[in-house]
Amino acid sequence: MHACSFWRPNCLFVIETIEIFMNLSNLTKILSLVGALGALSSVYATPVIYTNSGAFGLAAGATNLIDFEAQNPNAFYQGYGNSLTVGSVTFTDNASTLYVLSDAVYGTQHGSSYLNNNSVGTLVGMNFANPVYAVGMEIGYLFPWGGGNSVTINLSSGSSYNLGLNQLYNSGVNNMQFWGFTSDVSISSVTFNDYTGGLALDNVQYSTTSNSVPDGSATGLMLFGGLVALAGIRSKRNR
Repeated sequence: MHACSFWRPNCLFVIETIEIFMNLSNLTKILSLVGALGALSSVYATPVIYTNSGAFGLAAGATNLIDFEAQNPNAFYQGYGNSLTVGSVTFTDNASTLYVLSDAVYGTQHGSSYLNNNSVGTLVGMNFANPVYAVGMEIGYLFPWGGGNSVTINLSSGSSYNLGLNQLYNSGVNNMQFWGFTSDVSISSVTFNDYTGGLALDNVQYSTTSNSVPDGSATGLMLFGGLVALAGIRSKRNR
């Protein structure tokens, strides 16, 4: 006689308990997977790029502004070597050729002081003491010392962008363009591979507040995936 014949109620109880435990374990795994997918979707979220300052302002909300006027006390030019800190933002230059210039220096038509790198093959950095979720700026180049007219912009989150620039010198107009982004994840730095050798920045805006809204469609898909997995377990149990 099989051992379970005599202790059948107890055997069934043990078997059912094991089955419930296994299902709970699978449920836990599924929920963990859904949570991990949610985390990954946030970490690897693609920043939203803006080339219009108005649209950026609506998306970013309240921002801090750096216009470099206070960093050019003589209203002509001021040298800063390899580092300039304004508030909680530090601008760096691995060639020690950071300057704040006015239009009077080279006869540009920008209309206000701006930050300028004046060296070929330079990596210019923008480092934030507090993580930010939105950054916008006016950007261009003064002279094409490096022979190019573009920069590669790298975010600390891993995203990278190539951007063609307008030249300020001898343009006769304010030729800077707007570029910015908002991000679901915090950004600690933005670096510029300056192929022009004359990168110019002004009116840098940044926000330390995230205005991102959870993506309902992504959440729904993850929930649907979890329910499908649960249905599969239920189906296997009933076979």
